[in-house]
Amino acid sequence: VQAMEMISQTPEDFLVISGDDMIALPMTLAGGAGVISVIAQGFPIAFSSMIKFALRREVDQGYAIHYKIAPAIDYIFEQGNPAGIKAVFAALTLCEPTLRLPLVEVDAALNEKIKAFAQAF
Repeated sequence: VQAMEMISQTPEDFLVISGDDMIALPMTLAGGAGVISVIAQGFPIAFSSMIKFALRREVDQGYAIHYKIAPAIDYIFEQGNPAGIKAVFAALTLCEPTLRLPLVEVDAALNEKIKAFAQAF
């Protein structure tokens, strides 16, 4: 509701963007201009396609991607950012999931969920 109020009350040359991957699609469909995303770093083609569909008001296509990628969005924030997205990068063999204290890697159970998602995606 807050985002919709903001979108409806801002001038046309003021862009309202989402900072939350999970609500990026509905916020863009409500008139937002896009998103600053974490999950798009791991799945850039899918996530940017979803936002492009939203900007073109192609709702069904946008939600098809949203529901497919939603589990990964939950996973990457389950134990904090950046540990989750680093685990995605590692599952995609883009880098090692190395973090420096006080940050720590995701636990083994979450890492397995992320690996399974990335391999199936």
